Amino acid sequence: DWIVEGLAEYYSLEILRRSGAISETRYEKAQHELAEWGKEAPRLDVARASGPVTARAVGVLRDIDREIRRNSGGAHSLDDVARALAADEGPVTVPRFEELVAQMSAAP
Repeated sequence: DWIVEGLAEYYSLEILRRSGAISETRYEKAQHELAEWGKEAPRLDVARASGPVTARAVGVLRDIDREIRRNSGGAHSLDDVARALAADEGPVTVPRFEELVAQMSAAP
């Protein structure tokens, strides 16, 4: 549940930032606030993602995006993982998510 809920919240902020609807400063402030709230969640692997779990997931996904970009030399990002998950048209699982992150992290 954390992956789906985290992606929804992550992209709600990303779309606002990428479209220019919020400034980079406002985006960073929102990220900081989510990181603080996420400290209330000791783990992500829970049956139902609540507010703190989702907030923590956003930070984890942001870090994963940075790692994918760095490891792939900028050829891939979390966007590619999200597209692949959507194309699967099935339940989102941690093993499938991990597989896609590893695949996208490979250098071209």
